[in-house]
Amino acid sequence: MSSAFPLLASPGRIGPMELANRIVLLPHGLFFAERGALRPTEAHLRYYEARAAGGVGLVCVESSVVSLDGQQGAPLVLSSDPGCVEGYARIAAAVHSHGASISGQLTHYGNQAAQLVTRAPLIGPSRLPDAAMRESSRPMDEADMERVRGDFAAGAGSFAAAGFDAVEIKVAHDGLLRQFLSPLCNDRRDGYGGSVENRMRYPLQIAAAVREAIGPGVALSVRLVLDECLPGGYGLEEGLAFARAFADSGLVDGICADVGIWASVDRVVAPMPTPEGYAQEAFSAAAGQVGVPIVAFGRIRTPEYAERLLEEGHAYAIGMARELIADPDFAAKALRGERERIRPCTGCNQLCVGNSMKLLPVGCTVNPWVGAGERAPAGTAGGGQRVVVVGAGPAGMEAACAAARAGHETILLEREQAVGGRLALAAATGRRDGWGEYVEWAAAEVRRHGVKLRFGQAASADSILALAPDLVVLACGARPAPAPAALDGALSLEEFLLSRRDAESVALLDLGAAGPPLWSAALEAHLRGIETITLVTPGPLVGADLDGPTFLSLYRELVIAGVRMITDHVAVSAGDSGVEILNVYSGATATVPAETIVASSTPIPDGAEIEAQLGAAGVPTILIGDALTPRDASAAIREGQALAAGLAATQRARDAPRLPA
Repeated sequence: MSSAFPLLASPGRIGPMELANRIVLLPHGLFFAERGALRPTEAHLRYYEARAAGGVGLVCVESSVVSLDGQQGAPLVLSSDPGCVEGYARIAAAVHSHGASISGQLTHYGNQAAQLVTRAPLIGPSRLPDAAMRESSRPMDEADMERVRGDFAAGAGSFAAAGFDAVEIKVAHDGLLRQFLSPLCNDRRDGYGGSVENRMRYPLQIAAAVREAIGPGVALSVRLVLDECLPGGYGLEEGLAFARAFADSGLVDGICADVGIWASVDRVVAPMPTPEGYAQEAFSAAAGQVGVPIVAFGRIRTPEYAERLLEEGHAYAIGMARELIADPDFAAKALRGERERIRPCTGCNQLCVGNSMKLLPVGCTVNPWVGAGERAPAGTAGGGQRVVVVGAGPAGMEAACAAARAGHETILLEREQAVGGRLALAAATGRRDGWGEYVEWAAAEVRRHGVKLRFGQAASADSILALAPDLVVLACGARPAPAPAALDGALSLEEFLLSRRDAESVALLDLGAAGPPLWSAALEAHLRGIETITLVTPGPLVGADLDGPTFLSLYRELVIAGVRMITDHVAVSAGDSGVEILNVYSGATATVPAETIVASSTPIPDGAEIEAQLGAAGVPTILIGDALTPRDASAAIREGQALAAGLAATQRARDAPRLPA
């Protein structure tokens, strides 16, 4: 079968491992492991099988830990325990049944492990703490090195026994072996510190032990950080030297490139404003200098860009993670010419990276079925009802598609002349344009499923009843809360973003609704040329509610833009001279000069009145998204997609459908 992307579709080989195509699911934290036993679970199997069925050539499972003292807070499989082999074998068989290959990753977290979990001192190359964790470790001696080396070999043996095609050693952002390479963590004065050759010694010893454990029939790769992207760490030149040393050792069949560490995590999982291909310089340099296949990485979001990387020789294969979380069928859709059907990853990081920072299982804003069966159920068989959906924001569009897929005649009413709701506004502000791609995709799906979309329809109970619906879904969102009387004249966040009024100074006040909309509005104010911008929040830190990569990226931009960030304060009143603020701890007051005042308050749900009127008329009605209660886009999308599962029961308003736990 011919493909729109022939190089992506072409088979390949990394050492003894054959690839059906050049698309690789990169390792990323799922945290599905069985707590206590630290073994693979059915959730792992469903997750990896869905991506294999979705067409990837190689599935790389999440990190496994090789030693009990190498664990972090989240549950990961202990691969040195022979008890994990049975579960891994089931996963390998499921992946192989769809024609994909499978690789297992080995790591020990070293000075980034969690003492509260291990109940043992951290070990590392030296006493130097990790730049992010900042916790001292005990320098490893020869006995430690021998023990951990044996654990790596045992973990590799488990993967080989389970029928895996490859084993990968993690020498990347949060692993012990990268710490040996890094001057940030390694100040040893013996044969394991100082020169490039010395710092490479222990990682190469691990590679030799792993190679001996798996034999020649299983491929061996290295996930390698080529640039730590942090002052005092190693840069690209040294990273390439490490890559060449691995390749020249004859032990390694391929290198999966990476950049960044925890303290520069916005380079590891780049947030929404980061352009596609931000890491190309690193992996392209490796492809040109290192004599083994290089797997590319770094927010490779489109098959067009991936194909070009292969065509121009920047990499041998293309690694993706978040793109394949968002759409398990990314590869199949791309290779069979349905590129426009790929559900786009927005780069929002809310439930993938954000969950991992909270030690929670992986999730996805645009794909709520991650970890919950992986694929949406087909919905009610037979259809035949008329479903009216009010509001073409994310909840409404997803609900309309769910109803149409289930065979129901579906009418979608939108009072504006465009879809997207508040998400469309977010896409146009503060460099959050990743939301725009999702809105465009969802609108295209609405059209593809034959939903009757009617713009300029400010729905009322009478106008809805005139359509004779069997079911009404109210996804009409929420409206801005009025400003407190003491802040008379303040604009809501939405009014400020829509007004584009000229001003020399603006104060953005957190009145209980912080999060990305408020923080990115400050950046938007800077992009519009407003000179004096002040953020006021009662919280201890601006952006504390963001995931790590998004925080680092946004905070850096706010600082560079000169945004004044005042924490631990609430707004008391507004006057001619600006906004009076009060310190929540000391009670001291101060005045913030501001020509324009913006109050970010929790919005008020719309739809309650219509719901009551429809209920009195006996029409089954469901509230979803912000119309139920204001939350983020993930809740709206989840409840919209879950509609199909609830159509048969037509629950009452406050029994909005929920995904299975």
